[in-house]
Amino acid sequence: MKRIFLVLILAAGTLIVGAQGRSNLSVGIDAAIPTYAMVGEMKGLLTGIYIKKDWGWGKYFAGTLNAGYQYFKGTAKAFDDKEVENYAVVPLLAGLKGYVIKNTYLSFETGVNISAHKNSATHMAFVPSIGTLIPVGTKQIDLSIRYNATKSGMTYPEAPPFRRGGFALLGIRIGLVL
Repeated sequence: MKRIFLVLILAAGTLIVGAQGRSNLSVGIDAAIPTYAMVGEMKGLLTGIYIKKDWGWGKYFAGTLNAGYQYFKGTAKAFDDKEVENYAVVPLLAGLKGYVIKNTYLSFETGVNISAHKNSATHMAFVPSIGTLIPVGTKQIDLSIRYNATKSGMTYPEAPPFRRGGFALLGIRIGLVL
């Protein structure tokens, strides 16, 4: 765990030192549904809030740091067909963003989803996304489609699915660029 935080701190330092070009801060909401579970089924809806900082590297690239709170209201089946309800995590992600067309981007973020609920555990997360910035007056709306893959972790096989990891969520993110 200490290594993960060290990598995130080093990534943040690199982003701050190399910052140039486009730079912005955005806040918004997430919504997602489960698309894959290694063992058993997940049913429900993830909702969340986030804050994200982008640092431009020239005209076409940016580095990102992202933090938030996500709550999954739903159930997942364990090995013994017992249903486990709800989980919450605090995602801390760092990534890269590339603008492919004016105001349209591809992004990849990685980091950790830190446990914030008794039914969840801390796991690595990988989040590719595609999005667009929509001008609205002097501000912009950041609209993206995201695939949040949570890596399975080391635990006993009978652990509830939210503690084991190994699932993915497909969602949408809407934010206001400040």
